[in-house]
Amino acid sequence: MSSQVVVEKYEQIEEKEIEQEIKREFIKELSESKYFLFGGTIFFVVITMAILAPFISPYDPIAQNMRETLQPPSAKHFLGTDPFGRDVLSRIIWGSRISLIVGIFSVFFAIVIGVPLGVIAGYFRGKVDMIISRILDVMLSFPGIILAIVIMAVLGQSLNNVILAVSISMVPRFARLARGQTLSIREKEFVLAAVSLGASHFSIIKNHILPNILTPIIVQSTLSLGSAIIVEASLSFLGLGVQPPTPTWGAMLNLGRQYLFTAPWMAYSAGLFITLTVLGFNLLGDGLRDVLDPKMRRT
Repeated sequence: MSSQVVVEKYEQIEEKEIEQEIKREFIKELSESKYFLFGGTIFFVVITMAILAPFISPYDPIAQNMRETLQPPSAKHFLGTDPFGRDVLSRIIWGSRISLIVGIFSVFFAIVIGVPLGVIAGYFRGKVDMIISRILDVMLSFPGIILAIVIMAVLGQSLNNVILAVSISMVPRFARLARGQTLSIREKEFVLAAVSLGASHFSIIKNHILPNILTPIIVQSTLSLGSAIIVEASLSFLGLGVQPPTPTWGAMLNLGRQYLFTAPWMAYSAGLFITLTVLGFNLLGDGLRDVLDPKMRRT
């Protein structure tokens, strides 16, 4: 065996050891992050609740029982019942599915649309950047919830339209983030070296730009899950979301508002789950940010 082959094998082993050490350090930092652990616990509970809804829900969430309307919390109905005799806990459990579906898919589509727009604007600059940036400025001139309301008013009420409305309202934040990161990375030495060597634009974006903007995109996507859930709950609260009798947290909050003094458990239950879920996603994002970007770490 030649000395060159021995050196190459030694380098491969050393690279694998370095990768394993980086992974161990990453897992260790995550396990020591209080924000990540607390947010991850809430995220796990909500995901589990949504997946196992048919098995852990004590009652049918849309079945009405007019003999048990507005029953206070008890052993039979842990979170009480609503004006139609429906079990509040069952509707909370099933409502988590709508919130997570809207949150996950709207963030996914916002990334798919927003990140390429931002990368193109930041990489090519000039007229391309000006056109894309002006479109984003117009979208940002409307608050996200207002833009979502307008889209829902035009398209109509359905789960697919809610996802579309929420994702469009979130496109500018991902596009602006990707643009800013691309503008910074584009001036790095390794990108300039790739340009001087004649690498294509597609190759530079694929191999140098996207991998280096992945960290802030991941953090932003985690934080945006909470925002998407708030927008969906707001649309449902206003009667522009998924139509009844499908259980949604926002619609439950709106119904409970009408009985706030006679049956407060309805509004408090929905509001508490919205608050905890959004808090969990935000803390999860903070924990990931602290680990992935130590310069942004809280003191």
